[in-house]
Amino acid sequence: MAKYKNIKEYAEKTGITVEDMKHYILRSSLDLGCRVAHMDEDELQDTENVFNALHFFNELLNNVE
Repeated sequence: MAKYKNIKEYAEKTGITVEDMKHYILRSSLDLGCRVAHMDEDELQDTENVFNALHFFNELLNNVE
């Protein structure tokens, strides 16, 4: 896998925009959030971990060139 200097370079080389990535994070968060009520208790920690990862990735997209 190629290494990139920053998110903008990655986006340009892969054909996905930062706004697309933010949209995917939002869509994934909403879909997962809607399913939380129907999850078993043992799945909740995994769900929290996913939400945390999505949150930090969104922060990275907002704060890194």
